[in-house]
Amino acid sequence: MRLFLSLILMLSLAATVQAATPARGEGLDAVLLSTASRDSLRKRLLAYSTHAPNARAAAMALYYRAMSFERAAQPDSAIANYRRATMTAQVPLAITALVDALLRRRNDGDAAEAIAALGTLPAVDQEPGSAPTLVDPARLGWANVLAGHPKTGLDLLAPLEGRLGKDPTWCYRYARTYIEMNNDGKALPYLLTLNSMARGQDPEIATLLGRVDKLLGPNARVRQRTMTEQQDRDDLESEMLNRLRGRRVRLKAGDGSLIGGAIFADSTSKKRLPRAALVLGSLGDDLQDYDSLTVALRKSGFSVFVLDPRGSGWSVGPEFPLPDTWKGRQDALGARVVRDVHDALNAFAHVARIDTTQVLLVGVVGMVPEALTAAAEDARFRALVLLDPLVSPVDRGATIAAAKRAQLPTYVQVSVPGRSESAFADTLFRACPPRASRYADSIALGSGAAAFGSRPEVTPRFVRWLAETYATKPARRVIPRATPPAR
Repeated sequence: MRLFLSLILMLSLAATVQAATPARGEGLDAVLLSTASRDSLRKRLLAYSTHAPNARAAAMALYYRAMSFERAAQPDSAIANYRRATMTAQVPLAITALVDALLRRRNDGDAAEAIAALGTLPAVDQEPGSAPTLVDPARLGWANVLAGHPKTGLDLLAPLEGRLGKDPTWCYRYARTYIEMNNDGKALPYLLTLNSMARGQDPEIATLLGRVDKLLGPNARVRQRTMTEQQDRDDLESEMLNRLRGRRVRLKAGDGSLIGGAIFADSTSKKRLPRAALVLGSLGDDLQDYDSLTVALRKSGFSVFVLDPRGSGWSVGPEFPLPDTWKGRQDALGARVVRDVHDALNAFAHVARIDTTQVLLVGVVGMVPEALTAAAEDARFRALVLLDPLVSPVDRGATIAAAKRAQLPTYVQVSVPGRSESAFADTLFRACPPRASRYADSIALGSGAAAFGSRPEVTPRFVRWLAETYATKPARRVIPRATPPAR
């Protein structure tokens, strides 16, 4: 009996390895698109790394495997795979990813390891005959700050401040660096910006502002400046809201968190209910970026709900106060945003008179995977718009699978800033119903929703597709209660 069980176990393990091993000659891109299951993808990437045609391909497979672990909030497994990737081949992407993961985890020795890893990046010759320069002084500077060498860190970071200082992640890093250098006056503007973006919901930023207020004294007017910064941000939104007769809303999501957005809908009663469009904004976007898109939808007869993803706009809270709180837990927050879309649509129907049987869902840049997943799970959605799809390589298989499940008329728009992702956008488009879908390649310089205000041909082309799509009778959609596990 024991021999029989051992034989069964061996056969089972052999079958598992065979199922996970990519076909001979299969490229890494094909592996990434091959499965919607994260566990299956990791197995296939590991198998590919052992049969890869060269060391660089093997390292890239391990890099993507590490990325999958990191997005699932498994930093130790991610770092182990990033290390293995960097030992397999000197791939700069894997080295910088290892550094970022170490600096987020911050265990004892992580900052020192990050500094050593950055030293393995090849130097770059700026001009013939000139001395090579550091490839990544910004990360090296931040690593030194975390390692307890703020002076060395600031020496590296200071020349880059004008370029990096507007990014929220680097706002925080510059603030921390100046605080470590006891220069609270230089830290204050960064803290005020971050506090305004987080709407006062970030506990660490609030604590640091309290410290700066105490150290600088009443002449610094920290509290007054905090309120002024927030008011200035809100005033910029108010101008658009007033012009388009919109209003800010907040609602309680299924997990009890407060999420928010803006609604643009007529309050007067009509015999015929207007169509509804739910726009899932991109992480870190301002409401003003959706001005032209909202106007186009309103003129096409839609009531519009622009939903802020968690960590952005009015969808902030102590657990997700800023966009960079997604890093290292993208899977969990992405799944939560999918449920937020359903909650927002329910709330939309309560606060505005809309037809919820033919809802248009718009996914913008990084929120395209969440929009597709939400559309595949909810029969109320009638059509999809995907603006400059930006999808992590390890999420591409799941995103393609969601598009195939949804099978909705889809408008895919790619502008100049999203052109680097055009190959995947084309693959995504081919998973949509061919006759009812459109691929719009635009020379607009604005990304995502901002493209609608930057080129004159963008809006008319989109409006024509809307009219054509809603002129046809929609196919009846039946969403199964339980989706079979992805293979």
